[in-house]
Amino acid sequence: MVVAEFWQTITDTRRIRDLRTGAGRGRAWLRLALQRQLLPAFLLLLAADTKLLELWYEEGALLRSEDCTCAAGYGNR
Repeated sequence: MVVAEFWQTITDTRRIRDLRTGAGRGRAWLRLALQRQLLPAFLLLLAADTKLLELWYEEGALLRSEDCTCAAGYGNR
């Protein structure tokens, strides 16, 4: 059910009207993930889905760095 909660958190983030930038949306998503105590599970899902990461993050972003995700224990490569 973590996948459903992941997408629900994204939906809930999109419903916040005051968010105008990508950074603001990212902070809101992070805050919701922390409040729901699901951040580690969400990071595992993100690290496992490279196509999704390519859609959401620019090249060079922390979550797209294989070295960083592996060092943090989230890499599966």
